Amino acid sequence: MTHLARAGVIAICAAVAPSAVWAQQQLPIVAPDTPVYHGLFGPSPTEQELNRRLFATFFVYQASDETSLDRALADRAVEPGRFSQGAEALLSFRRQRPRLKLTATGMSGLRYYPSLGEVRAAQQAGAVDATVDMTQHLHVDFMANGSYSPNYQVMPGMPFDIPSSASIQDPWVGRQRVLDYGGAVLMRYTQTRANEWQVSGEGSQEQVVGAPEFRSASARVLFLHRLSKDFTLRLGYGQTMAQRSDLPAQTYQTIDAGVNYNRSLELSPRTTIGFTTGSAISSLPEGPQFNIIASAFVKRLLSPRWTFDAWASHTLQSIPVTPRPYLTNGVSATLGGYFTRRLAVQLTPSYSFGSDLVQGSLRFHSFAAFGRFEVALNRLWAVYVEQFYYDYGFSAGTDLSAGVPQLTRRGARVGLTMWAPVVR
Repeated sequence: MTHLARAGVIAICAAVAPSAVWAQQQLPIVAPDTPVYHGLFGPSPTEQELNRRLFATFFVYQASDETSLDRALADRAVEPGRFSQGAEALLSFRRQRPRLKLTATGMSGLRYYPSLGEVRAAQQAGAVDATVDMTQHLHVDFMANGSYSPNYQVMPGMPFDIPSSASIQDPWVGRQRVLDYGGAVLMRYTQTRANEWQVSGEGSQEQVVGAPEFRSASARVLFLHRLSKDFTLRLGYGQTMAQRSDLPAQTYQTIDAGVNYNRSLELSPRTTIGFTTGSAISSLPEGPQFNIIASAFVKRLLSPRWTFDAWASHTLQSIPVTPRPYLTNGVSATLGGYFTRRLAVQLTPSYSFGSDLVQGSLRFHSFAAFGRFEVALNRLWAVYVEQFYYDYGFSAGTDLSAGVPQLTRRGARVGLTMWAPVVR
């Protein structure tokens, strides 16, 4: 994957991700940067970091998608053997000044199904992210995103976003329109080189036509104290309100007491490992519940052209269609690199499973795999082949407000992509 594709994908995932009601429970994992080999297609690292730039990326493709879902519930467009042609456009804007950094992205797409004689709109999404340096010690981050989709998808318990050129957003099967929007603000005050205070708040809402809405709001205060080069003490408190509109609102408190660890191995400078720990107390109608949460990563630079990343997490995670959070275990890995400057490949498997926080017999499992092979024709044009597989299932009796309890989905694309520096 090219440097631009990765940046664009992160922006897309941020713009179209489902509402994360229990997002405060997901401990951050930030792996240190490793040297990035630059392929032929897309902007150079220097262009990517320009103080003012606007990039456009276009995709034209032929796709084949299908699902094992009961045809009575599935969209006809995902029946076995159904083919389509599609086009997508992504705009990525960046503006940086001495005290302000602003980024904005937008995406839109259409699909045509010859056998159905239909043209369908794909997902429309946008996101804005800004960082303001108020003083030398005070920094404020703002984020807002929104998306509209003509189809609703349930992707429960995926521990991390699956990188792609937006094609992983294809596992839609229900003809339920959904509007998803939210925002967040984070204030960071660096008291000394060793101490930092953070105050944050966020809110989100997911509106599914014909199904209950899902909304949340949360706030958190966090104190970070660097104990050493590798260890950081974390002490914080947060409170969250979450509600599915057909059920009473639920609140819970987070006691964020733990440590962050991040370092390179002495025996292998190309390998970096890290972990975080914490805890959460959920105030549910059935009574308070205490849970330990943790996450870890390993990042390995296999060679100047190849990298391998793996993550694992044990956390509370929301699934907007369900009434309560799930205690989730997840693992994910990414292998990516270049055979040459023109030939790039990326493989990403991900697996998770979890149980209802109150009714442990209500469980889910979720597996996804994505692969992409890209051939750069020059800096502006490339051809690609990509394929995804996705499977999930909920226990019988699970209360879902939208979507379906089980799904197996697969698809493939062959396409042409173009990158253009509109402003640089």
